[in-house]
Order: sequence, then C-alpha cells, then structure tokens
Amino acid sequence: MKIKSAFLFSAVVALAVGILAQNAFGQCTTTPSAINSNFNGTPIAANNYIWFNSVIKVGGVNSRPVTIFYGGASVNFTVNGNPVNVNIPAAIIMFSPSATTASTSYDAGSDTWITVLPADYSGNVFLSGAAYQLPSNYPGGINPVIWSGEFSSDTVGISAQWQWASAVYTSFSNDPNAAGVKAVDDNKLNPPYLNSDHAGTPENFRSFVIGGTRGGGGSNFTGSYSGTASVKVGYCPPGGGKD
Repeated sequence: MKIKSAFLFSAVVALAVGILAQNAFGQCTTTPSAINSNFNGTPIAANNYIWFNSVIKVGGVNSRPVTIFYGGASVNFTVNGNPVNVNIPAAIIMFSPSATTASTSYDAGSDTWITVLPADYSGNVFLSGAAYQLPSNYPGGINPVIWSGEFSSDTVGISAQWQWASAVYTSFSNDPNAAGVKAVDDNKLNPPYLNSDHAGTPENFRSFVIGGTRGGGGSNFTGSYSGTASVKVGYCPPGGGKD
C-alpha cells in the first residue's frame, strides 16, 4: 500500500508540473475567479499567523475520474496604506473512483497542494491555503480582502463553487505538511481526522487558534467563510495541446 501511494503521489506531482507548463504556454483554458471580503474588528498582534484557507464544491463529476487544477492565486489587502500580497500555492484535486479515503499533502518542489478523494464525494474539499506571519501589528476591520485564482479541469462540463476563510494562530509551522490539513468536511473519509472539523482545518495546531481576521477563536479553526463564487471550470486537455 505504501509503494502504491508513493507511486500515485509521484505521478500526481509530475502531472502538476506538466499542467503548470501547459498553462504557461496557453495550452489550457482557465477560468479566473475572485472573492472580495473583509476581516473582522479584532486587532492582530505582530508575529501571529493568519491561516488563509479555501474550499471548493465540485459539480459534474458523477463518480468519474476528474482532476481540478488551480493556480495563479493570491490574497491582497492594504494595511495602514501598505499593500500586502500573500501568494497562495497551486492545487490539484483528483476525484478517483478507486480512492476510498481522502487526503491532502503539499509538494514543495511544485508549490502545490495535492488532494485525492473518492469520485462520489460531493461536499466541501480543501482547495488551497497558506500561513502568513504578521510583520507588525494589524488593526481590525481591514477591507477589502481579495482572494483570486484560476481554475481548469481535464474534463469538460465541470462547475464549481468556492469560498475562502482565515483564522489567526499564535503558533504555526513553516512546513505546510506539518499543519495536518484536513481534506474534506466528512467525519469518516479523512483518517486520522475523523471529526466534524471543516475542510482546511490545520489539525496539528488547533490549540493555538485565537480570534481575528474571519475567526473568533474557540473551535472556529478555519474562520468564517466568505461569500460563494460559482465558476464554469475551464478545460485543460490531457497531454496538452491547443483548445
């Protein structure tokens, strides 16, 4: 099983690199999408971390093998007149008929979150996320905060709805894989995280969450979601080539 999983992960990473190259040469049709939201009124002290996270709900899979690609993402806002740009890693989400559990991991070489899950799952799936350490004290009420990125898929006719959130942590890791990010909302599919936490919860740092940005602390480990954006996902032909 370990050999099979390692082989699958290596194959997905190779696919990620290939897709990023296709996008660079205009071989894929991507759908841009942005969501404009805001932070709550709680000030945040310097050196704390903002965990930016997002989820996606995909339509049109119908238990087929479908892969979603996400890239060119960032979060932008202004603090005391100074612009802030937080780069968000790319993402590949693979709906696989042979998968019986869900998992997500980060590949540093391609700066990509890779999520694999059963093809019949229809709930929220972790899209992408990044931890940002504050260089100075931030006031509450920052507005607007804009998360943007581009979607494509290897399958025609895919639609999606996505949202983003953020929460503040007093401690976090510079290694995204150390966060223990939960892949799906489901309480049975993502061992060892068999709980009711939202997709995108950094399970290994839950005890460090506090109020701020879009969260109130306590058990709100992702923060409250933004509004929902609906997209008709662009087509990226398997193996490359022009549309």
